[in-house]
Amino acid sequence: MSDHVMLATIVRNTYLGSKTANVTTSGSATSKVATSTRPATDTTANAGSIVFGSTCNYMKIHPWAASGSTPTVRVIGWAFCIDTRLWIPHLIAEVTMASLRSATTTINGTALKAAATLTKGAGDAKLFAPSADNADAYFVVDSQGFELVELHFHTASAGVAVNAHIGDM
Repeated sequence: MSDHVMLATIVRNTYLGSKTANVTTSGSATSKVATSTRPATDTTANAGSIVFGSTCNYMKIHPWAASGSTPTVRVIGWAFCIDTRLWIPHLIAEVTMASLRSATTTINGTALKAAATLTKGAGDAKLFAPSADNADAYFVVDSQGFELVELHFHTASAGVAVNAHIGDM
């Protein structure tokens, strides 16, 4: 008798962080503190925050930005404390889009560029950047244990259109 083992690859979806409108960068890294208000995506001018439900474990983040800017993306994990009824922020990683690709892609009506190279500033992130301008750069973080994840984009000059594709791993 022969036993057969079938291996199956689980398809993991990729989704757009801010689905209906791109967000615009803040002018600095906004302070994140414990709050009783559930964090949410903020599409008001110069807020720079996209909030979504956490993945089961690792997530890949593919950032997009308008031409002429290289924003920094802070990945913040939010955990809800039942005892205090507060949302507690935790910095997972901070990654800068060091350079952008030359090609543009229209997302939510705006021409955005993917990262060509990335630089890790803080936390734990695995960077995947090509050696030439022939594929988009992205990064992977471990989001296990957080109910929500926030991508907070900031640049020296506020108001740059940004977004990100997020994928479960």
